[in-house]
Amino acid sequence: MATNRGWNLSEITNQHSVMTYRMAPRMREKYPIPTSDLSTDAEVKKYRREMRTLRPEVTNGLWHEIRQSNGGGINVVFDRTRKRAYVRSSPR
Repeated sequence: MATNRGWNLSEITNQHSVMTYRMAPRMREKYPIPTSDLSTDAEVKKYRREMRTLRPEVTNGLWHEIRQSNGGGINVVFDRTRKRAYVRSSPR
């Protein structure tokens, strides 16, 4: 699939994260950004745990990214550990 679409996948040498489509405004409403003066440590930990599921961090896999001058582009990450691919595109 990657070759057919012209994606030149490279090894991930550092940690790479990709925003998933579940990061929609309704999810941000469900998990608002905690503020240090209003949130407890437990709330901050819960927020960070939830954000990791919405924005997976991959260290063992492949990636490809193209950015356009208008902010659009594509970000592809394949996680070997989870055996899952994440594709995020925006035509803008």
